[in-house]
Amino acid sequence: MSTGNHDVEEVYEDDGRQHARCMYKLLGHELCGITELRALGDCGPWVAYVDSAISFVDLAMERNRRGDNVYVGLQPRPLDPFGEVLNEWRPACGGVNGNVAKAADIEFVMNVALDIDVATPERRAGHPASNTELEACVEVAVHKRKAEGFAGTAAVAISGNGTYVLNPITPVEVDPDIASALRALERRWIDQAAPLPPGVRIDPIMDLPRIIRVIGTVNFKGTPVRGRPHREARFLLLPAIGGRQNLIAQQLQHASPRSAEPRTSCPAPEMIHGDLERFEACEFVQWIGREAPRVPEPAWMDFLIQCAWLEGGYALAHRLSARDAERYSYEETQARLERIRRVGYRPKRCQYLSGESSFFKCPRSNDCPARHPIDLAVRHQPRSYPEPKRRTEAFHENL
Repeated sequence: MSTGNHDVEEVYEDDGRQHARCMYKLLGHELCGITELRALGDCGPWVAYVDSAISFVDLAMERNRRGDNVYVGLQPRPLDPFGEVLNEWRPACGGVNGNVAKAADIEFVMNVALDIDVATPERRAGHPASNTELEACVEVAVHKRKAEGFAGTAAVAISGNGTYVLNPITPVEVDPDIASALRALERRWIDQAAPLPPGVRIDPIMDLPRIIRVIGTVNFKGTPVRGRPHREARFLLLPAIGGRQNLIAQQLQHASPRSAEPRTSCPAPEMIHGDLERFEACEFVQWIGREAPRVPEPAWMDFLIQCAWLEGGYALAHRLSARDAERYSYEETQARLERIRRVGYRPKRCQYLSGESSFFKCPRSNDCPARHPIDLAVRHQPRSYPEPKRRTEAFHENL
């Protein structure tokens, strides 16, 4: 399929896993929470919450091989209560006490997207899109990708029967007016894209718990016929530059003044009294200190979560973070620490911090007794960090 000449990096065809891994990285949920996967097929709906790229790819491909359509939440999900069971599929249950995320659960907006779909009689009759119909969607997506707020940071992907323009933005904390602000922005973007080619439409996609197809998986929607096959969703164009878009985030904040205090998931428990020197001797903490200017955002967030629960941890977090002179901000670091305690984010286990898809590899993984770095500070209380408050017993019964 030709999309013209574009001065951006292209993703070439492969087995789909590379595209799925690229999507996980682009969404960037590890900065503010975890990622929700959903699978829809003949065996009923499924849901999984993941906290690593390898789990995201493995679980998505597992259900897709069974013939399910696999989707991912556009925005991150909070650890409480969805982090209770990580990296495995469970039957999905809706409703007030269900195990799928709802609008009230979303704490941050980190991504905006446009869903450009085929709207021809053949598609309405239940068949997949044709190559010609997809090309029309791609042209609209590529054009929109050059618009203000999308240029440089947005990706274009084929969803199988249409296209996505996926744009990561600087995280915006959700407040009571954010949903209407998102809808207003989407309406403006749709109006700016008019007139659309015949047989092309832009579907609303800006509700907070919105899910979109996992790029790299096969789209099984529709009955395939000659010239209209099932296709693998894949990226066509990736962001030309790194980072997240600030303009759209600023527009959201301006259109949605914070009229209420941020939601809290659980009250902040007391600090843990422990041996700070033993904690500083942890290989993960040592790595943060040595590599501060090169530590990626997710790993830095994992470090802050460990520090937030330890007496003296705030000062250590500032001291090591300040070694990255370009990115360090006292105000931002302090706000992250306070939010970690307010929401109740739990320290990640060493096996995740030093896992296959992580940036850090612990040289003591085979002989260190700690399950979390913070365990080294609390010698005889390896699980004494605060657990998040459970929402309701009914939630667990429905899992």
